[in-house]
Amino acid sequence: MKHVTLLLAILVAMATAKVNFGQAQNAEQLAQATPEFKQLLADNGFVAQPTNYTQLHEMYNAIRKSNQPMLVTTDCVLHSFHVLFDYTLRDIETRYFSRDISALTQTLVAWETRVLASANVPKTREALTANIAYLSVAAALLDTGFKVPKKVEKLVKAELALIDAHAGIAKSPIFGIKEDYSQYVPRGHYTRSDLLKRYFRTMMWYGRIGFDLKPGNSEKDIELGRKLTYQALLLCDAIKQARVGTENALVVWNRIYEPTVLLVGKSDDLGFKEYNDLSYEVFGDKNLLPDRPNDAALDRFINRALALRAPQIVSRPVEDTLKPAQVTSGFRLMGQRYIPDSYIFQELVYNKVGTQSDPRMMPRGLDVFAALGSTPARRILRELYHEDRYENYETQLDKLIQEFDKLTPEDWNQNVYYGWLYALRLQNQPVAKSKFLPEFPFAPAYADKCLVTVSASWAQLRHDTILYAKQSYTMLATAMPGRPEPPPNPIVFVEPKPEVFAQIVEITGKMMQRLKEFDVLSEDISSRLDVLWVATGNLQSIAEKEIKGEKLDLDELIDAWHIGDRMKDFAEFPGDETTNDEDKSMATVADVHTDPNTETVLEVAVGQPLQVFALVPFGGKQYIATGGMFSYYEFTQPMSKRLTDAQWQEMKDRPQMPEWTKSFVVP
Repeated sequence: MKHVTLLLAILVAMATAKVNFGQAQNAEQLAQATPEFKQLLADNGFVAQPTNYTQLHEMYNAIRKSNQPMLVTTDCVLHSFHVLFDYTLRDIETRYFSRDISALTQTLVAWETRVLASANVPKTREALTANIAYLSVAAALLDTGFKVPKKVEKLVKAELALIDAHAGIAKSPIFGIKEDYSQYVPRGHYTRSDLLKRYFRTMMWYGRIGFDLKPGNSEKDIELGRKLTYQALLLCDAIKQARVGTENALVVWNRIYEPTVLLVGKSDDLGFKEYNDLSYEVFGDKNLLPDRPNDAALDRFINRALALRAPQIVSRPVEDTLKPAQVTSGFRLMGQRYIPDSYIFQELVYNKVGTQSDPRMMPRGLDVFAALGSTPARRILRELYHEDRYENYETQLDKLIQEFDKLTPEDWNQNVYYGWLYALRLQNQPVAKSKFLPEFPFAPAYADKCLVTVSASWAQLRHDTILYAKQSYTMLATAMPGRPEPPPNPIVFVEPKPEVFAQIVEITGKMMQRLKEFDVLSEDISSRLDVLWVATGNLQSIAEKEIKGEKLDLDELIDAWHIGDRMKDFAEFPGDETTNDEDKSMATVADVHTDPNTETVLEVAVGQPLQVFALVPFGGKQYIATGGMFSYYEFTQPMSKRLTDAQWQEMKDRPQMPEWTKSFVVP
């Protein structure tokens, strides 16, 4: 009786639904669909379901081979861009950055060792010895055969033991400051080769370990700040004077830093330029500080450096009794980069949101898109998760929305990371009404589909940039090949988001141009990026014509019809040393925020693709078209067990997709 009642309810709902998919030319293909599937399709004009495909291109090629009407989603282009961005980065790291950072490190170790040999002032010798230990850790991480100088061997071994254990938060033997050693687990694409693993840990060390200006307010902390600042000044001097082969060390440093600025952004922390410029002003035009300046002179430098710019993201555990921007401010050799989403997270957790007795310890991925202006994301955060129960949450979110609303398109395209986020922001914007479009882009559930798309693409962005992007922390509460012939009239409908396709065209073109200027882009990758640039421009053209009701060119349709072939070409790099079996699946994972109070991290992940069905117009008739889209997962994990792609792909008991996806996804 219960089943009969349910069936009657579904039939009644279908009779009053907005979309009558029974009029579709190919409605018979849904004969075996479940009542729940048909109900969502009738309500929304589209529906999605899980699949066992490991890649989007496998699904699209299956759709093409079975000659079904095809729905090309923005997910296709966003995923393809991720694949090429990720591969471009790992290729440059393997062929250029790893070589340069190794040579630079070896040079700096040798330089500091030579300076130490002629130094007589005890504090100068102490600072140089500490620098040699710091650099030797990096050298040993890069090269297991590196011979650590005897004078620092004990310190370096202790530091390496903590890095190898990657258990969590501990005090650095060299720096005397707490560090989160769980961050040193190679993940993202850095599990693909031994070289990338070594490079990851070295650059994580250079990116996270700081020479703090004023790590606390006690006299002991103030003196530690003077010591670390002097060490940083000596390192800057070495970068300025030492030579890597025939090149100045600064040239080699820039060869790593500047391309990563293009791809990810500028360092959130003070670096060589700020320290070098300020040292001229405070100490005069000197190449070398022969001995440590007196405390008054160092304090002048420290106070002026603190006034330059504070880090906007705090990426290590800091007690809530301290001023995080002050105690973490200082020099980093290759500092991690400011990214808007980590800044958003930091502004929406304790101690900015909640109280000591009721702190908001962990953000949600939807926080990012609510702050970037998504009304549906904010609605879900309020109505489903009740995040507005935390003190100051709404106020902070309003502040962030206003802040990001002020950004211009030029601001959004300052680097590839920002540009990618801007594409996701555009994806969340409502589709303008047009009598030529089907109903599904205007259904309330379509906003949820867009949130899955942007959340999954953002998870890929964080996965690709996990080494360079500065992670947020909650405060510690203390106190192109030949194509087979298409059918005579391929039926293709492109998701009506031309502005998203246009933005991917913009950032792909910019990335190609600038990386060629840096002379680090291989011909193979360049040709693939060029194909993506052209293919995405074609999809933009189709989407614009659909909105205007204009006739589509056959060549455009044929090109879109072969999206599966395109994506397959982008994804396969046979015989390449930077790929392994993990690349055979699109399933990826990245940790994006750390809460040291509960010793947990927020993980975001992409799983197997969903297959989406939608009622679309084509040639004056209605069809049920099908295509692929992302799946998205979000969950917490112990910080000592940050996940790699392989672990995520092998996980048998995965969490469910978020509750809000039930508006359009059937089991």
